[in-house]
Amino acid sequence: MSSSRSISRDIKRVLYGSAVVAGLGGPVVSHAQAVGVQEEIVVTGIRYSLQQSIDTKRNADGVVDAITAEDVGKFPDKNLAEALQRVPGVTVNREFGEGERVNIRGTDYRLTKTLLNGHSLSTADWFILDQLNTTRSFNYLLLPADIIGQTIVYKTSQADLEEGGVGGTIDVKTRNPLDLESMTIYGRLEAAYTDMAEDTDPQAGALFSWKNSSETIGFLIAGTYQDRHIRRDGVEVLGYFPVDTDPSAAVNNVLVPSLIGSALFQQERKRTGGNFSFQFKPSDSLEFNLTGLYSKFDADNLNENYLAWGVRAIGNGGTLTNPVISNGTAVAGTISSLNNGTSDFGVVYDAIDRFAHSESRNIDLLTNFSPNDDWKLAFRVGYTDAEGDTDAQPFVEFGAPAVFNYDLRGRAPSVQYVANGMGVAVDPTNPASMALIFSSLHQILNNDDETYAYIDAERAFDAGAFKGLKFGAKYYDHNRDLNFQATTYGGFHVPINTTPATAFADGLTPGNFLENIKSSGTLDQYWQVDTGNVEQILFNNLDTQTAAGNGRVYYPQQNFSVNETTYGGYVMGRFEGGGWRGNAGVRVVRTDQTSNGNLITNAPGAIANPFGSYIPISVDRSYTDWLPSLNMAYNMTDDIIMRSPWRG
Repeated sequence: MSSSRSISRDIKRVLYGSAVVAGLGGPVVSHAQAVGVQEEIVVTGIRYSLQQSIDTKRNADGVVDAITAEDVGKFPDKNLAEALQRVPGVTVNREFGEGERVNIRGTDYRLTKTLLNGHSLSTADWFILDQLNTTRSFNYLLLPADIIGQTIVYKTSQADLEEGGVGGTIDVKTRNPLDLESMTIYGRLEAAYTDMAEDTDPQAGALFSWKNSSETIGFLIAGTYQDRHIRRDGVEVLGYFPVDTDPSAAVNNVLVPSLIGSALFQQERKRTGGNFSFQFKPSDSLEFNLTGLYSKFDADNLNENYLAWGVRAIGNGGTLTNPVISNGTAVAGTISSLNNGTSDFGVVYDAIDRFAHSESRNIDLLTNFSPNDDWKLAFRVGYTDAEGDTDAQPFVEFGAPAVFNYDLRGRAPSVQYVANGMGVAVDPTNPASMALIFSSLHQILNNDDETYAYIDAERAFDAGAFKGLKFGAKYYDHNRDLNFQATTYGGFHVPINTTPATAFADGLTPGNFLENIKSSGTLDQYWQVDTGNVEQILFNNLDTQTAAGNGRVYYPQQNFSVNETTYGGYVMGRFEGGGWRGNAGVRVVRTDQTSNGNLITNAPGAIANPFGSYIPISVDRSYTDWLPSLNMAYNMTDDIIMRSPWRG
């Protein structure tokens, strides 16, 4: 269907009215005028959504871009981050093929502030590395696009805008029932096929909105569900290390690959969530809007990697022979573990089975009061929290002595395991070639919550260039913590270290593993773990160790908590005249911060711990930020606007 045909029009006949094309403006003279009947043509669909976005950008004092949904449930992409990449100056940080973070004008994604309907929204992460490296960056996987009406990207700051967006601020706006037709019902049912995972997954969304005939009460509820299986194949060179030999030798001080792996990542992603809005407008001057949001992202995954272990083999007495050296790097050669590949380790196989999820919740009450045409008051209170947890990480590692030939000069690295001094070669398809050498069952819990209150007031002026004064104050109490409970090597692994690798094994990697990546000699098939067996053995062992007092242990290096209590206020004036318009103001923010962590030490009074004795420490600090801003816009022509933003 062509784009012109996709634009729907709701044509209403009215008597003695003026015809207007919504969003385009201007009177329309129709033949119907001759008979006293005129047509009002209301343009909706893609063209109107684009016009709304352009109007938002045009009417802003600062540098702003916007994306507006075509209709209920019709945001440009199912993932909000993917939709935001359509905005000039915005790029997306992708993890596992799906947009998660947003960068504005080249700044780091950690410098982007995300708001929901103008207020803060807690965030946490599903991926363990993000959980351990906690930031304020919002993960957009938690915001299903079905519930969004408009997203505004502020590329410049202004005094009435929440602080924290050094790179920029993104305000995500959900829909309200009094803005929609009564009995608006939306439903969506789809299926998505992923060719590498070879799975067809369901996706669904629904919305119901009602308001009474007098438009004083309205209620909206929406929900969404998305399921997706993903698979990622990869060949990895994980670092290099220097090899020192006889100074006269050709291989003196060359770099050798530390690990060369064939990695298979598999995950099932489930996104469930919804939002509601209850609006009560007893009069034109008073309105209450109670909103809530819940989103959960289940992200269980299995990461397997079969690795040639060069750094261990040579580091523990093995050898590098027949090297091919290019620019100081041994790009090909033969590596043997100790005693001609019969001792220690030259190959390692990691299998990490993660139970991961993230959740975000919010409840917010906004009260708008306009005692007269000149004053507008807004009061907001709310609570938001999030958690990003690796509830459990069953991890097993297998190893064996080995001799292997490697070559990095092809399309992808190649690794071939060859006979050692006893005439035996590691067989990657046979679990009996390896032994269990390590296991663990860590737990990482990450929590974020905030209680907030805002008050804003605006006074309008009609005389002169000064058009309005806006001022307000805010308070929030923010907490963030990381809780890492780890299993120890001796207390957890040793009781099962004699379990044969065959007890953990299942079938082989998929037949099309690495088919579009590999080159001749690339390791493209190996045995896989049976996650059910891995979980049963490790969880049973955890229960046994917990009963004996040797279960999970507090890991002091990675445990912390931070509390921030913030008080802020702002004043901003608006001006307009002679083609000019803009705003100028200042925002003042006072932050009291308490950070709790651990100092690893053997000093007197330290708490004994298998991972290192420690002393809990707490650090307090307070600081005040003054944030002036100025935004000016000049209408050079009807179609060209010049802007000059500034902030201190």
